[in-house]
Amino acid sequence: MYFKDLDKDLSKELFFEEAYNRYSGKVYFFVYSYIKDGVQADDIVQDVYMALWEKIDSLNDSGEIYPYLLVMAKYRCLNFLRHEKYQKKYSKEKKLNASDISIMALSNSSLGNLYSKEVEKLYASAVELMPPKVREAFLFSRKHLLKNREVAQLQNISEKTVEYRISCAYKILRKVMGDYFLLIVLMLPYGEL
Repeated sequence: MYFKDLDKDLSKELFFEEAYNRYSGKVYFFVYSYIKDGVQADDIVQDVYMALWEKIDSLNDSGEIYPYLLVMAKYRCLNFLRHEKYQKKYSKEKKLNASDISIMALSNSSLGNLYSKEVEKLYASAVELMPPKVREAFLFSRKHLLKNREVAQLQNISEKTVEYRISCAYKILRKVMGDYFLLIVLMLPYGEL
């Protein structure tokens, strides 16, 4: 069995184990971002991997497994949210609730959209983890496209301190973003995130 994102010629069990070890956390993060319930998110991730196990012999092995897992997770999230919506239907509320918004977001999203939303959420969580002064220097430099000299003047610090804070921010980004770090580094100089 061969997929572009997993090792060549793995047995069914090893392929499944590798797919689980490599992507279960990311699939969980994706599911949790829509479901907002850890127990339900765990159940959905377990369903996704059970379906993978059942269909593993019939998979087309010319693509990547991660997008396949995300698509399966997407439809299971939609089913869960629709079911939840019908259970709450009798409450007579006319406002859009979180379930409605998640259903609309998932229904109208393409696979590329799913990736970009996941990357944006990871980026936002990484920025939140930064100490306030590091975050401020990083955002001035990368989001507002200010030069280190300008950031130093705004924060009343030296340019070397700005460089140090930005390098600290990159260390946090690298740790949180994992595989997506390079994508973020390429996009940041253009203020795209």
